Amino acid sequence: MPYVGTYNDAILFTRPSYLIQGFLQMKQSKPDLVLTVFKFFASQALAIVLLSVLAVALAAGTIIESLYGATAAQKLIYFNLWFEMLLFILGVNVIFSTLTRLPWKKQHIGFLLTHAGIILILVGSLLTSRFMIDGSVVIEEGKTSDQIILNKPLVLLHHLHEGVGYWVEFRPPALAWNGRRPLKLRPEPKNGLKAALLAYYPHAQAKQGAVVQAGGPAALSVSLQNKFADAGGWLVQDNGPMSAMQLGPAFIHFAKNEVTPESAKSPEKGFLLVTHPQGTQKVPIEKALKEKIKINQTPFELKIVRFF
Repeated sequence: MPYVGTYNDAILFTRPSYLIQGFLQMKQSKPDLVLTVFKFFASQALAIVLLSVLAVALAAGTIIESLYGATAAQKLIYFNLWFEMLLFILGVNVIFSTLTRLPWKKQHIGFLLTHAGIILILVGSLLTSRFMIDGSVVIEEGKTSDQIILNKPLVLLHHLHEGVGYWVEFRPPALAWNGRRPLKLRPEPKNGLKAALLAYYPHAQAKQGAVVQAGGPAALSVSLQNKFADAGGWLVQDNGPMSAMQLGPAFIHFAKNEVTPESAKSPEKGFLLVTHPQGTQKVPIEKALKEKIKINQTPFELKIVRFF
C-alpha cells in the first residue's frame, strides 16, 4: 500500500478507511484539539445526555399541546431554534459514532442500518421545520385547483371614512399575551394611521354587549333555555343581521313594525353569516345550495357544494 506521509508519528495511507483509522489511533504527547472534539461528539455519554434532554422536551411538548394546543407546542418546542440545534447535535453524534467503527465489516450491517435510519429521521425533521408549507387546498368535486390557503393569519383594517383597507400579517404568540406590540400596516398609511396589538388569547369566547347611547337604536338581550342548553345574545332593533338570530328551533326578530310570519320564518337549513371588512351578510343555506350568492361589496360569490 502506498505511503503518503506522517502526522505526529501516525502513518496515513491512501485508502480512506485507513486514513481515518490512522487519525483516530494517533498517540501524542499533548491532546490534539481535533481528536478531542471528535471523541467528544462521538461519545456515548453525549448521546445519553442528548437523548435524555430530547425525552424531556418531547414530554413537555405533549403536555403543552394538551393544555394550550398544537400551535403553542410548535412555537415553544418543536419549531424552536434550540430544539433544532438539539436534533442537529444528535445527528452529529450519530454520524461520528458511526465513523468510529471504520473500517466497516459484515457484522456492522445492523449497526449501520440503525444509525442510518436515525440520521434519515433527523434530517427529515430539520428539513420539515425549515422548508415545509403549512396550508390547505380546497378542491370542489370534479374540479382542480392550483391555490393553497396558507396558515398565516391576517389582520384586516378598513378605514370607513376614507374607504381604504390595510392588512398586516399576524404572528400570534404561543400563549395568552397582554402588552403593546406595534403592527406594520400594508400598504403604508399616508395619513399617519397606526395600529398596535394590545392583547391576544389563543382560546376565547366572544360575548356581545350593549351600552346606553343617546340617539342610538334599542337593544335587548334574549335567551332560550331548557334542561339541555342555554343560548342567547343581543338584538339591535332594525339593524340588519344584528336584529335577528336563530336560537335552536326559534327565529327571533327585533323590529319596530310587525313582522309577518312569512318574513320571520326561519329557513329549514338555517343561515350562514358572512363577515368581511365591508360588512356582514346573512345567506340562507337553502338558497346557497341552489345558486351562487353574491357577497355584497366584494368580488366574491358563495355557493354551498354539499350539505349534510
